[in-house]
Amino acid sequence: MSVEVPTGFTDDVRARLAAAAAAPRSGRAVAVFDYDNTCIFGDIGELFSQFLVDQLAYRTDTDEFWHLIDPRDGRADARRLARELEGLSRGDSAWDVLYAQYRAEMAAVYPRLMAREGKAVAYAWAVRLHVGLTEDEMVQHSERCVLAEWNRPIGREALETEQGERIEFEVGLRRFAAIRRIHEWLRASGFEVWIVSATNIWTVSTAARLMYGHDPAYAIGNRVEVEDGVLTSELVSPALFRDGKVSVIEREIGVRPAIVFGDSETDLSMMEWASSLAVLIDHGDPITLEAAARLNWAVQPQGELELEGP
Repeated sequence: MSVEVPTGFTDDVRARLAAAAAAPRSGRAVAVFDYDNTCIFGDIGELFSQFLVDQLAYRTDTDEFWHLIDPRDGRADARRLARELEGLSRGDSAWDVLYAQYRAEMAAVYPRLMAREGKAVAYAWAVRLHVGLTEDEMVQHSERCVLAEWNRPIGREALETEQGERIEFEVGLRRFAAIRRIHEWLRASGFEVWIVSATNIWTVSTAARLMYGHDPAYAIGNRVEVEDGVLTSELVSPALFRDGKVSVIEREIGVRPAIVFGDSETDLSMMEWASSLAVLIDHGDPITLEAAARLNWAVQPQGELELEGP
């Protein structure tokens, strides 16, 4: 097995990856990667949610969808705007104003929930909001979203609600060249390469397939129960946050990973669980930086990684 690690990482990260990959082990060799801001620059999960808003693709025609939105997070305003849009066509003079208001009100729901309930609750809620969509629709929408965002310039978009609340989010996706090369190197070195993400499984597996040529069978994401090809609102536990990621790796991979890459507090438990090496893709999160210093993880500054377009 070659231990010549591809370029693109710091010398320390490359040296520690070489040592971890060369370490003797019995059984399967597994490497696990988070996806958003670890394999790619950007967050496909959040962008996919906004894509469904922009395309009017959520099942806003069902009560089950609206019951998932807490009244405190703007259910009444968003539902009113959705109903008003149903009675218009894009050529109507009132369309642009209502559509802009609807985009802003729907974009505000997730950060309001996140601020009140935290990441674990928000991640589980986000996948449940796809209720009523079919698996085929999820994949088709995901393909369109990934290709659009991969071609879109990196930047930020700002929306303003009727109450004057400003909602900002990052747009555009890029692949990290060094991560692409390390995936290829690990596979050539006998490793199974898995992606474990809090993004819904239909979108993250599609994004990994399109952007990395990754086999969807080696991707794990948040999911809901499916009945006759249609997504329900019943979460398949656990939600993929901290210990939930470890539980799902144990259940679906069945092997403790030797190498784990992550970037956020969502990934802390599975990074601590790595048997040989954890690599932090650092973009300034103080929680993960403290853990990296305390647990002697390798640290790769995200800003030093080369970005690749489609």
